Amino acid sequence: MATDNNTLKANLRGDLIQPGDAGYNEARKLYNAMIDKKPRLIARCVDVADVIACVNHARENGILLAVRARVNAKLATFEQVRKFHVLDRDFSIELGELTATLKVRRTRAIENFREKVAECYPAGHEQER
Repeated sequence: MATDNNTLKANLRGDLIQPGDAGYNEARKLYNAMIDKKPRLIARCVDVADVIACVNHARENGILLAVRARVNAKLATFEQVRKFHVLDRDFSIELGELTATLKVRRTRAIENFREKVAECYPAGHEQER
């Protein structure tokens, strides 16, 4: 399935790197040199708006999305983001996931997305609340 990445590229503040671009091989390197992934796109997001644009582009075009956060390098193993899901809807005040000031109500969000949360943790792992 061919996708038009020009719109994404135009909307990003960061760089969008594709196979054949200068720097592609360097950008795709992972810490573990035994892993040799060749992604269709590498987005170097500089802000939340870039991340949102990439997630929306992936969802709209049926592209498998993986995120490599540089912040993980500064975190202990137990703190690192290992797996996540993009939800099919935003959190809402009406469903009790947000307060009136748009703060997340973690307990309710975890309840409402119980299946997705369970997929992120191995069997037997107790989720802190």
